[in-house]
Amino acid sequence: MAIKINVNTQPYYEFEILDKNYKVYTDDDSIQKYLNMRDELLKQEEDDSIEGMKKLTKESFDVLMGEGAFEEIYAGVGKSSQTMIEILIQVFDHVAEVNNQSATQKFLDAKARKQG
Repeated sequence: MAIKINVNTQPYYEFEILDKNYKVYTDDDSIQKYLNMRDELLKQEEDDSIEGMKKLTKESFDVLMGEGAFEEIYAGVGKSSQTMIEILIQVFDHVAEVNNQSATQKFLDAKARKQG
């Protein structure tokens, strides 16, 4: 008898921002791109150029969540680049956290929940 292995085939995370869901894809190439964008965003945050922050933030949102995502969310948060960066950092942190978890830890967590 074969042992069934459950595999999450959903290739994205969904994030709800301002009552709308956005998909962030989780294939290896996309995750690496997100992590690189996060590093660039953190560097840019040290620079006080609002236009520079806005440009990088727009590029990041449109790559992460699809063309036009930046404009929708930016308008909804009162055109605040700082708020946009905070949203992006939360998304990037979630992706990095999940990406860094080992398969063993996920297994142990699932097992503990079943026993708990």
